[in-house]
Amino acid sequence: MDDSSQPQMTFYQVVSLIFSMMISLLPFYPQLSWWVPIIALLLSIWGLMISAKRVNNPVRALKIITVIVSLALLLLSITNWYSLQAFVSLLVLTGCLKFIELQSRRDYLLLVFLGCFISACQLLFSTSLLSFAYVLFCMALFHLCLLQVYTLESQQRDAKWQQYLKQSSVVLKLLLQGLPLALVLFLVMPRLGSLWQIPLNSQVAKTGVSDSLAIGDIAKLNQDDSVAMRVTFASGVKPDVSELYWRGVTLAQFDGRSWQRAKDQLVPLQTSSKADLDAHGLTQPAKYNYQVMLESSGQNWLYGLSTASTQNSGLRQWSDYSLTNDKVVTSRLEYELKAYPNYRDSKPLTSVQQAFFTALPGDQNPQARELAAQLLAKNPKPQQYIQSIMQYFNNDFVYTLEPGVMTKNNTLDAFLFDYQRGYCEHFASSTAFLLRAAGIPARIAAGYQGGQWSSDNKYLLVTQAQAHAWVEAWLPNQGWVRLDPTNAVAPERIEQGVTSLLPELIEQAGFTLRVKQTPFIKRLRLQWDNVNYQWHRWVLGYDNQLQMNLVKKLLGGLDSWRILLFLLLAVGLVIVPITVKSLWPVKEKDHTLKLLKRLEKKLRRIGVERAAGETLSVYIQRAALQSKENQALLNAINKASISLIYQTETADKGQRLKHLNRLINKLTF
Repeated sequence: MDDSSQPQMTFYQVVSLIFSMMISLLPFYPQLSWWVPIIALLLSIWGLMISAKRVNNPVRALKIITVIVSLALLLLSITNWYSLQAFVSLLVLTGCLKFIELQSRRDYLLLVFLGCFISACQLLFSTSLLSFAYVLFCMALFHLCLLQVYTLESQQRDAKWQQYLKQSSVVLKLLLQGLPLALVLFLVMPRLGSLWQIPLNSQVAKTGVSDSLAIGDIAKLNQDDSVAMRVTFASGVKPDVSELYWRGVTLAQFDGRSWQRAKDQLVPLQTSSKADLDAHGLTQPAKYNYQVMLESSGQNWLYGLSTASTQNSGLRQWSDYSLTNDKVVTSRLEYELKAYPNYRDSKPLTSVQQAFFTALPGDQNPQARELAAQLLAKNPKPQQYIQSIMQYFNNDFVYTLEPGVMTKNNTLDAFLFDYQRGYCEHFASSTAFLLRAAGIPARIAAGYQGGQWSSDNKYLLVTQAQAHAWVEAWLPNQGWVRLDPTNAVAPERIEQGVTSLLPELIEQAGFTLRVKQTPFIKRLRLQWDNVNYQWHRWVLGYDNQLQMNLVKKLLGGLDSWRILLFLLLAVGLVIVPITVKSLWPVKEKDHTLKLLKRLEKKLRRIGVERAAGETLSVYIQRAALQSKENQALLNAINKASISLIYQTETADKGQRLKHLNRLINKLTF
């Protein structure tokens, strides 16, 4: 079918569709290149001007040039074509290019369906409750555009906005009618895994914990309060804040400036160590049983209280008792752990391990080495030496969110003797260096510390701002022991959390964080996070096991006939009301017939019955001859009735209905 033979779209239809498309694109802009919103805006303005006859339709050559330029920009800006950003950018660009040839119904319908698909793609980037609600809103807008194709084609440019409101109610009604069936299908349909997996670009994944640490490069720390994970403890247990060290990775390889994850030193947890941990669990029950809902991090390591134990398949435990997932965590992940904080693996280190965990390459930071020698001479025992380090930090050092950039090559010397201002990374790195300088095996542990209880106190919320680093030292007959030098400098950081520090630290955090920490805003944020948590747990986390348990509880079994009956019931809840309404007599819905039925009821009071086959006009004229006092009024009613029944113009039908109603009300019998 040629485009010229198809109905042309009105200006208001084009405006509605382009507006809906631009609304659906808003959540994508943070994920796309900076030029995509500009191109989308320019193409939408161009399409509106074409529809309004302000500019002519572009010639074929101009369309081809526009497509080539857009694709060239896309090729130059996308570094990884096998990513969500690349595919969504191409999809968005395709939809926006269609604006400049939006003329026929076929073009219009194509963009409506494409817009619905683009809206659904929002859930590839975010599956929060707010994102889901926004997708439904976008879908409603596109359904409204679809409805306009069939109801506004014959209207002129001065169409009233009441029509749009009426159509909006129709769309809302359709969505509500489909809700029961969608709910039942969600409950009983088998859970399917992802049909495909396209990775995010690496820079999109965010985490407060890295696999390397170097002090001296940070001028000011940005406090990211986005969710890192949510933790639910069994039996409503609430651990003390000082116990909430969420250990993720250990950084044991030191090159003189930065600490890194020693991947070549990590081996799976030995069978003997695993057996010892299991035996410990049999004699002493786990102190905490808990479930972690970890947000996307772009890494494969997991977080847990020390010492963690798990039975989850797909999780691996290493020689340092850290946990990793088989795959990089690119979407929300739930796993269950047990915590044995009193367990210590006190097996002696091998000579190779002893040398590795005490290695200090090069001759950097001579002042720190000299300080270690002085402290060790006065405190030869490991426990005394560790206490002297903590005492040293407790004298003149300041915990700050603005440590400043250290320009010296020997950054540890600069921190220990010049700046003496730092964040947890500064204190952890310095402590580990001083321990190794004294021959005490040491490494840095990175993860999160603390958390904030939800508004209903049912789960612990851990944010990226609570990322933390501390030290683990190996001591004879004790194994690896946790040391936190931050606690010596700023105990409030451990006892109250990073966002509840001293007033001067809150001032350093910036205006936005200070506003978020006001009691009212903080309470609202916790309540909203609680809503999101329930959404993630019971809707997004609705897996096969939960489904089987729920369906079995609802239906009393998992037989096929029970599920089929349940589906038929849901369909009936939607179909039966619609069927009954459609079969309801038309005269009960027609306002004109309702008024005339009331007129007949009044005329019966004076003994005038309508004969079979008698027309309405003859019936009213006969009643006028019998009731002389109402003759003029009945003649006016007869004229108004004929106008309503036979006049095809509907623009002022409402006014004529009101006029007839007033005339009938004036009858004195």
